[in-house]
Amino acid sequence: MENRTARAARVGGGKNLKSASGAAAKPSFTIDMNCLDNNNGICEKAKKVFDMASRILGNVLLLDEPLRVNATIYDFCKWKQQCNTRNQLLGKASPARTMLIKDSDGITRVYPQSLVKQMPSKTHPSYDKYDISAQFNANASFWFDGDGPIKPSQSDFLFVAVHELIHGLGFTTSWSEYINQEPTALTPNPLPETAVNDPSAPFQFSGFFENAFDRYLVELPSLTPIPQITDKLNHFDQGIGKVYKDQLDFMDALTRAPEYKLAQYMLNISVTPGMLGFMPKGGKTQEDVIVLETSLSQGFVRASSISHVSYNLYTKSPDFLMRYLQDPGTLLKDDIAEGGNYVGGAVGPKLLTILETLGYKINKNPEHIAMEMNASSDADARRHPANHSLAAITLTALLAIAMGFS
Repeated sequence: MENRTARAARVGGGKNLKSASGAAAKPSFTIDMNCLDNNNGICEKAKKVFDMASRILGNVLLLDEPLRVNATIYDFCKWKQQCNTRNQLLGKASPARTMLIKDSDGITRVYPQSLVKQMPSKTHPSYDKYDISAQFNANASFWFDGDGPIKPSQSDFLFVAVHELIHGLGFTTSWSEYINQEPTALTPNPLPETAVNDPSAPFQFSGFFENAFDRYLVELPSLTPIPQITDKLNHFDQGIGKVYKDQLDFMDALTRAPEYKLAQYMLNISVTPGMLGFMPKGGKTQEDVIVLETSLSQGFVRASSISHVSYNLYTKSPDFLMRYLQDPGTLLKDDIAEGGNYVGGAVGPKLLTILETLGYKINKNPEHIAMEMNASSDADARRHPANHSLAAITLTALLAIAMGFS
């Protein structure tokens, strides 16, 4: 393997904004950029974009503690053998650190460090250096301000950067397939109490752990809270605390249990249009629900299904940002205009409601950020997935990386 020569740069965001009182706002985000591949000068161009992305988020979020992002730019094909050019992966992001926190309903869930830092009353382990880990494909066809008119095949790097940072703030579900490579059923994360690197070692079931985001999932149109399904799954076999001979024994017991039908049902509604949504705090009716993505033609797609809003419902709306597809040939400023020029810019009202429900403080009086770009756009019918996580993993692979949770 070749040696990686990294170039680092630090970008501070939010420093040019002012609060409602007129005082200069403190930086909300610090982005440490590591450049492993500088294809077409992408790294120099990305520095300015990261600053703008930080300003966009710092304009709508009131962070008690600033956040630090580890952003890496590299060639996905070169280093990860992710070389699909038809559905090219543009970027991916996730919380750099997650923690198990007991929620106000008494349930322990997986919280991103970025959110825990805004909740000083919560007892937590020591913080890691970074709150968000983001990666961007140096081999992708990105457009940057100053490049001239955007081409039909290009993607606005600013759109991708803001989208991925939102995922890093905790806009992501734990519901996935953890046993089979091809999805047959969905459960939350079967995270063990302690990391298990040996698949043949005894396995103690500690429960299925939802993400903070998952607390607010509801089935539509009944509005049944999805955590009720998690609770029933946690009672399969003898419930939490049962020790199995090994991981395979655990998997076998789960798939044979009557409760497994609930996991299969979750897969069914995750691929049926309009059947899953996010009910924000204070919401009571179906009109209050933000509908999530369950309409993919490929069926359930890890990191795309559920972890995004409905593409069909929110295209050309103020809440376009967290769709699973990014439209090449279109600038972020054009999406904002098509959505009605919402005052929050790229961060629409429903997305703000989601972030506020998770626990972030929202700036109720954001400024209009000038986004004048020296280009016009010419969108075509092609689409790029805005995938925010790594490839599909099995239960064994999941347990091997479980040390990231405390």
